[in-house]
Amino acid sequence: MRFTNDRGSSTVEFTGVSSLVVIVALAVMQFAVIAHVRTIVIDSAIAGAAFGSLADSTLAAGITRTEQLLNIGIASDLIDSVSGRVGSVGGRPVTVVTVAYRVPAFALWVPAVSDTVSARAFVEQP
Repeated sequence: MRFTNDRGSSTVEFTGVSSLVVIVALAVMQFAVIAHVRTIVIDSAIAGAAFGSLADSTLAAGITRTEQLLNIGIASDLIDSVSGRVGSVGGRPVTVVTVAYRVPAFALWVPAVSDTVSARAFVEQP
């Protein structure tokens, strides 16, 4: 049996296509939020490590600077921890600032994305 009446088929097509478009748009927005938060965290960690490695500065000042920049750039409840240490690269001292953060997902059944970022800067000698 062959149906020649296409009445109502455009409604079904619109419903199917529009739901796929919404899913793709939400996925793109989720990726953009993750990329934005990661960029802010990386930049804040780099700036804090550079500030803490200045000749007239301390590691604690670098950590404080990182926290200030993070609070300006993103919500403070997304940051799990900010820590710092003095390390060594090739025998030269470096300031290392590490930030642990998470990004909530739009979809409620998807867990939040967690990551850790570290930035290093050579310590200036007076």
